[in-house]
Formats: sequence, structure tokens, C-alpha cells
Amino acid sequence: MFAKFSVNQLRKGIAKASLVSYFPKGIIPSGDKFLAEIFPNGNYTRFNHFHVITEGFMYNPPPDNAVFRIFSFTRFMWKGPFPPGRSEYENKGNDIMLKGIALFLKNYGKPLDIHFIEKGLHIQESKELIDSLGFSDMVTWHKGMPFKELQAHIIKSDVVFEQLGNHYVSGGLYAMLLGRPVIGNARPEIFEPLLKEPTPICHALTAADVCDWLQKLTADKALLHNIGVSSRAYVLKHFDIKNETLFFKNFIEEKLARKQA
Repeated sequence: MFAKFSVNQLRKGIAKASLVSYFPKGIIPSGDKFLAEIFPNGNYTRFNHFHVITEGFMYNPPPDNAVFRIFSFTRFMWKGPFPPGRSEYENKGNDIMLKGIALFLKNYGKPLDIHFIEKGLHIQESKELIDSLGFSDMVTWHKGMPFKELQAHIIKSDVVFEQLGNHYVSGGLYAMLLGRPVIGNARPEIFEPLLKEPTPICHALTAADVCDWLQKLTADKALLHNIGVSSRAYVLKHFDIKNETLFFKNFIEEKLARKQA
């Protein structure tokens, strides 16, 4: 009873809002449905809350690694069904990444230096999958670490993997700021119309996509560099937290100007 009352109160509160700050439409379908029920006529302004702090994140040129280095700090969560309280939208598609790496190793035979973090629901399942795919000797597992240490791993890597499932690239934006190509599901169907610009993220949905990107990036240092540069520029242009401040400032000023008119 109390939960139902709370939800109803929440709906009433949101319905009075002139501005709703939420993820871009399409990322969380259940949230989109919730807003559509509250605003059936679509009579509200939606601010696409999707920004990162950019200050202090400098560009770093590609490292001179003897062996191509991969880093992923995405939590391992991919094997369904998910437990209660977890949504299928949280699927990170780590199995796609692992199978793509295995396909690359099979097709091209180049060694890789792979670094993962032990976090998520499916660490053991991931280790077993890696064993079955035959490249556990190339993988180094790390415990959770402070963000500064995480940055150091990003800078030492040639490429960073993000989610390949139903979610969206988020933490990978920091890797892009630091000048690293990111392989992941870029959700171009959402972000390219929204931002009116093609994504520099190495978009991948399948193991074959992952394999193709690894082949391109390991074979072409110039491509590795260029994607890193364009990735940083893309984040600075579209995802700088300063854009949020400017948006809210302009929105409030416009509202006040209308009241005074």
C-alpha cells in the first residue's frame, strides 16, 4: 500500500515538472514508458542526462607496447537469467567480447596482453569460458582499484572494451577522453540522430565485429591514433559536464524571460 502511494506521489511530482533530466530516449525503455504515461501529450522538456567530468583528463598518445594490450573495466554480467533486482538491460555482453578475442586469435595468431577486473556477477563463468576458448594464459585479472589506478591501466592499453550488450557506453567515455579507442555497442540508433554526428566508438554487436576491429587496430597504428584523437574530441563536444550547467542556465533564463514578458 505504501509503495503504491509513493509511486503515485512520485508521478504527481514529476507531472508538475517543466524539465525532466533523464537518459536519452531508448536507453531505458521502462523509464521511457513511465514518462509517456505521465506526459501522454509529450508536453515537457527532456534533458538528456549523459555527461562526464572532463577536467584533468589529458590526451595520451598510443603506448609503444611490444604486445597489443587490451583493457576492460566493465563488470562481468552476461549470463541469464539474471537474479531478482537485475534487469536484462544490464547485460554487458562480456561473452561476445571473449568470443571475439578468441576468433581474432584463431584467425590471425597475434598474441594479446589482456587485462580484466574481477567485478560483476559472472566472474567464475567468464574464467571458465576463457579457459574453454583457450587464451587464459594471456589474461591478467586485477582486483577492484581506485580510479587513479584505473586511469593508469587505460593509458597503458592500446584499446579499451566497453559493454557489448543491451546497455550503453558510460565509463568508456573516460577512456575516450584519455585518447583510447573503445570497442563496444555504441547504440548508434540512439546517439547518432540525437547528436547529429557519427560515433567514433568502434561499434560492435557480435564476436565477428570484435574480431574485425581487433584486426584493424592491431594492423594500423595510424588508425589507432586517429580514432583515439577523434574519440576525445567527440566526448569534449557532446558529453562535457559543463554542457549541463549551460543547458540549465539557458533553460532557467528563458523561463524567467517568459514570465517577465
